[in-house]
Amino acid sequence: MTAVTDVTGTGGRVEEDCRPDVERIVADLPGQDLLPRKEGELAFSAPWEIRAFALAVAAHRDGRFSWPEFQGRLVAAIDRWERADPAERASWSYYREWLQGLESLLLERGLVDADELDARTHEFLHGVRDPKHH
Repeated sequence: MTAVTDVTGTGGRVEEDCRPDVERIVADLPGQDLLPRKEGELAFSAPWEIRAFALAVAAHRDGRFSWPEFQGRLVAAIDRWERADPAERASWSYYREWLQGLESLLLERGLVDADELDARTHEFLHGVRDPKHH
């Protein structure tokens, strides 16, 4: 797992002036006890999790949405997962639900085009896009 101090940024690390914002945001997250941690630091098990986290934080910092708006979407995504039939739902992944909440908010705001998102997802899933690409 990768600690939050090793996530993407200008040099692959969170800039020190951003750290208080990230810590404040994390403190306000619903289900923050479910966030993967290593030695008390926020941790990620795959690069896409880091990217999903960073996208939400960056979009919020750029004024694209308020954090409570995102929290509401995250709570709704987690709730949908919890209510789904256990035999049919995917295994638990906090960051998958994080991404679901983020996608729904970005789509609603018109910040992401649904057709383009579907096309790129299809390309990635079928090997057209390199999953190792940064």
